Amino acid sequence: MEGLKEDLEEILSNPENPSFSIGQKDRSEKLNLYVQMVGREKELTVLQNSYRTTLEFSPQFVFIKGKSGYGKTKLLETFKEKIIAENNIILSFKCSAAFQNIPYAPLFEMFKEYIQKNGTEKILNLLKDQIDHESFPFLQSLFPVLKNAFPVKQSLPVETSGFENKKDLLKSINWFLNLAGTTERSLVFLIDDVQWMDKESLDLFHYLSQSLSSTKLLFIFVISEEYYYQKNLEDTLKKICTRSLFLSPITLEDSKELVQKTLNRKGSFSTSFYQKIYDISNGNPLIIQQSLKRLKEAEILYFDRHTWHINEELFEQFQLNNDIYELLIQRLSSFNEHELEILSMASVFGKEFEIGLLNGLFYAYKGFEALDRVIRTIDKAKEEQLIEENIDKGCYFFGHDKIRETLYYRLSESEHKDLHLICAELLEKVYENDIINNVYHITYHYNKTNKRKKFLYYNELAAQMALSQYSIREASFYMKNAIDFYFENQIFSPKNIALLIEFAKILQITGAIEDSFVYLKKALELSKANNWEEEDIQMTIQIGTGYYFQNNMTSALRYYEDAFKLSEKRGEEIQDGYPYALIGSLNYFNYQLHEAEKYLTKAMEYKHSLILENVIRTYGIRAWTRILLGRFKEGFEDSEYIEQAIKEIDNPMVLSQAYHYCSICYSWSGLDPKKALVYAMKSYDYAEKSEYMLFIYSSLASRAVAYFYLENYDESLEVLERALEISESNRIFIGVYILHAYRVNAYLGKKDFKKANEISSVFLAKKNQIPEKYAVLTFLKTRAVYLYSIGKTEDAILYLDEALALYYETEINLIGVFLIQFKIYILTKIGETEEKLNLTEKLEILLKEKDGASFFLERAKVFIETIEEVKQREETPDTHKELKTGLKEQFQLDNMIQISQMIFTILDTSELLIKILNKILEITGAERGAILFYHPAENQWEFRTLSNISEKEINLTEEMILNMEKTKKGFVYNLNNEESKEKIKSSIWVPFFKNSQLFGLLYLDTKLISNLFNERDLEILNVFTTQLIAAVSIEKRNPLYQTPQKEEAVKIDLFEKYRITKREKEIISLVIQGFRNTDISKQLFVSLITVKIHIHNIFEKTGVKNRVELSNLFNDQIAEDV
Repeated sequence: MEGLKEDLEEILSNPENPSFSIGQKDRSEKLNLYVQMVGREKELTVLQNSYRTTLEFSPQFVFIKGKSGYGKTKLLETFKEKIIAENNIILSFKCSAAFQNIPYAPLFEMFKEYIQKNGTEKILNLLKDQIDHESFPFLQSLFPVLKNAFPVKQSLPVETSGFENKKDLLKSINWFLNLAGTTERSLVFLIDDVQWMDKESLDLFHYLSQSLSSTKLLFIFVISEEYYYQKNLEDTLKKICTRSLFLSPITLEDSKELVQKTLNRKGSFSTSFYQKIYDISNGNPLIIQQSLKRLKEAEILYFDRHTWHINEELFEQFQLNNDIYELLIQRLSSFNEHELEILSMASVFGKEFEIGLLNGLFYAYKGFEALDRVIRTIDKAKEEQLIEENIDKGCYFFGHDKIRETLYYRLSESEHKDLHLICAELLEKVYENDIINNVYHITYHYNKTNKRKKFLYYNELAAQMALSQYSIREASFYMKNAIDFYFENQIFSPKNIALLIEFAKILQITGAIEDSFVYLKKALELSKANNWEEEDIQMTIQIGTGYYFQNNMTSALRYYEDAFKLSEKRGEEIQDGYPYALIGSLNYFNYQLHEAEKYLTKAMEYKHSLILENVIRTYGIRAWTRILLGRFKEGFEDSEYIEQAIKEIDNPMVLSQAYHYCSICYSWSGLDPKKALVYAMKSYDYAEKSEYMLFIYSSLASRAVAYFYLENYDESLEVLERALEISESNRIFIGVYILHAYRVNAYLGKKDFKKANEISSVFLAKKNQIPEKYAVLTFLKTRAVYLYSIGKTEDAILYLDEALALYYETEINLIGVFLIQFKIYILTKIGETEEKLNLTEKLEILLKEKDGASFFLERAKVFIETIEEVKQREETPDTHKELKTGLKEQFQLDNMIQISQMIFTILDTSELLIKILNKILEITGAERGAILFYHPAENQWEFRTLSNISEKEINLTEEMILNMEKTKKGFVYNLNNEESKEKIKSSIWVPFFKNSQLFGLLYLDTKLISNLFNERDLEILNVFTTQLIAAVSIEKRNPLYQTPQKEEAVKIDLFEKYRITKREKEIISLVIQGFRNTDISKQLFVSLITVKIHIHNIFEKTGVKNRVELSNLFNDQIAEDV
């Protein structure tokens, strides 16, 4: 009473005192464990500022993380008190294991609370003018109150994929929140323990964080640090939230204040007391309060004469516990067995429970009424801070998961089953008129019982409910429960097989393809044993589709063919789009274009069975097929469908492919190459967002094609090189020959027919191994063009005829029109009329039947003019060639001067020899080379310097050595016929002599270019050999050269050893200097993904596992270069 009197006097004398707090002058022996927030003023300010921002119609998402006991709950309570007087509605939800598989559980529960706080009438008034909005039916599918209040005007489609409808559902929730967030009252959503949040809700909040605008909405997510290790959860929360609060330990001063408030500010203690309490607690407020409680229970902390005292001597000896979990569990020690039994029963409900249901559970289990005992136990648990009350919702919840788990596992397994069964039956009774909207809670309990029929019934019902809410992940959870039960008990039937197939579809579209195979193949055995042919067909198709998703086309085709055979046997048609789409795609890539179009069109009849990505893929490949055939109008009908679909797509992977398909269409048709380039760039951007290397690769391909049609050939070649790097480093080989075909086209565009021919010749040597007939046609075309340009018309016609024969098989009019027109042109020049008339007739038919043929013909005529121009240039007098030869020799002379300068500036002989060899390779165009020294005394060759070649690959025979010693000259070897790429096309052996004795040998070769070397090159390279002798002589005279020769040979250029490119060298240098990938990308003006690719390649070449090992390997080398 005395404390109350003093408080009243203080209020009357100083009513505006901001520091006044009730109860400061109370004289109580009890500890005040309900102290308001201490030491979180900065965090509170951030929350208040976020709230103020929402009042300006700017939605906010805040994330709070902290260890158990750090005061997250107190912070939220204080925040609510600060804003409660304002015009807002505060909604809260505490996630738990029982809610983990309930789609949109937080939103669903908070919506019910919103109706309760705002009034059903207000909500219905808000929505009554919106029932015709396209989003309204989706809201009705989530919230029963809207179904009951308004007529359901339309039924919603439920696809197995769920993705498209889910997107509409998310849009509808966004629409409703935008509506609710613009009323006079702002909305605050507090979501605690988000580690238990269902995955659909995480997706929803991520979507809302990107799409909400101009609303007074604040979302606060809370998680204990103990659960923050969940990587996916961490990444998602970072994407969702605009602000993050990571609670740290409170300070020593704050801990003093907390002690004083817990003791009602009555007590004066030594500095060492406060310090020890702080040290033991590590600044954790909960541990501080629990330590004071334990000291009071041990009578070390005691109340005497209106104040608190501490027994310092006993305090120094007393062992306090700083394990937060043990402290939480110790709170249970004050409860007797009867009380613990009641709390254990409460734990069966999950984290949240109601007194009425708990009393019903107690009565059903024990057989007698004990409401008073239940209420007293719950009140005591509240005092001990084990349980908290949500007054708004009329329920209670456990303050910490560890408390609930400890109580739950006090019960035996049989008690668990009995109690969960009672809970399930109680819920069935309570919600008997609304089972479907409470199915998840009932299923949760039946899943922990032995009631087989109920277990199956409710899991299948919950799966249907989840699908109706477009939650395929949660639907798969309930389906799996039922299907596993069927397998364990061998009770399959055709109906169960149908459920399994639906389950397998979900597994496949969510990426768990291997898991789907386990279920499908096991069920397929049962199906065959029971002669269930229809189910057999469906499962065989689904297995094939799984392989289709894995890009394992061979296996997919095998299963699809089996399904077609079974279907034909039954006289039925397969009504699934995937088999037709796959066979159509395979025919396209084999350039059986008419067959491809037939199957792709058939797939479109069943496109309802395809997920969006495959619908886009099917339209895209059919568009390409039609354009290659020269039917532009039909091709662009498919392309326009994709362009319209783009507006409704938000998946970056699907968007990347959609833009890729459209880009190629605009390039090949010549309709709008600039638009093609824009689309290719967008495809690349979305591919980078998805971080899917296959789509990055394909987007670079469409960009290179667009540059080619824009006649920007250098850009096209540069992009093609990047795409080929990705192909090599990631082992992506789909369409790789098409990339090489466009390299050839780009060189033709640059009028570098010789280079185009060299590349084509390499690939024509293995043309039978190339599946892409478009590429083979390009290589044959190029060979014909080159041969004609150098005057070999008869040879050109031979290659043209081979190309035309392949064109007639494939009908790739994109190239075929050129082939026909070019042959007509040549036949005209040589006076061959009969064949010319036949070809002209074919061309006229093409022009009539194919609306794109005229475009192909115009491009062909322009290119033929270029060919004739190049041919005329090649036939000009040799003065140009003589000039070029003089320039070549001058270029070589300049290099000889550079090498001479190296000899006198580079003291390390090994380094010097490497640089000389690299310079020789640069001059000659050779790919590989070696410098060998001869030791006549031992009759041995020392392989001193090697580049891109091993010792074993240099086939130096005794006969060759004797011949060089005798003639004092080297020799050239050229392979004239076009054989395998692995054969050496051209090589040169240049000996060098000292005092007429064989001293060494320079060896160079190439596997790509025929006739690279000639006798003239032997004369020029002889000059370089004299410089090699000079280099070694300098070594012998140099007084600084003290390292034994054997050790000197060990030291080599690491960049040369590991074949490090110039760009990779730049990146290695920046890595050693400590630059991050993002910094490197900015420094070198390249994309982040390009940096990652280069670093991956460097790691692969050198064999290092991390940046530290890389730095250790190259540190000295970089320092020397600097």
